Amino acid sequence: MHNLFSVILTRYLNNISIRNKKTFKKLFSQYYSPLCLFANQYIKDIEVSKDVVQEVFEKLWVNNIKITSETTIKSFLYVTVKNACLNYLRHKTKEEKNKNELLYENDDSFFEFTMLEEDIHYHLYKAINLLAPRSKECILLAIKGYSNQEIAEEMNISINSIKTLKQRSYKLLRENLSSVF
Repeated sequence: MHNLFSVILTRYLNNISIRNKKTFKKLFSQYYSPLCLFANQYIKDIEVSKDVVQEVFEKLWVNNIKITSETTIKSFLYVTVKNACLNYLRHKTKEEKNKNELLYENDDSFFEFTMLEEDIHYHLYKAINLLAPRSKECILLAIKGYSNQEIAEEMNISINSIKTLKQRSYKLLRENLSSVF
């Protein structure tokens, strides 16, 4: 029965505009349910899948697609639905990520953490500025991620001098910051 319908539909569809109501109705009745099931394999929500397939058919109507054969329209519909599903999932993922970020940023703990972090940075750099110039330079390079070897080369002194300088600087920083924290 399905093959006979396909033959009749193929003859009927050759170079027919999708805006022909009879053609559109036949396509919709034949492909809507299978396309919904197909879309649901991607989306995992039958109601959203139905919406996606409905939108695909709406676009077909609006864009007045010309049909040359049933094979062409079938392939076109499945590929179009697949792409619509992938677009939906990309958009949904992006929306959820933005929503989660917004929820986190509006959370009081995020606000408190940010304030605390800024306070720590302020006091740390205030204490670093109290160090002797060479000690200050050494610590700032260490904060930037320089290794002892790189700091020694940058400051043009030995690695042992860097280790000593860092050790004394850390001790002074701990003393200066202990009264704050």
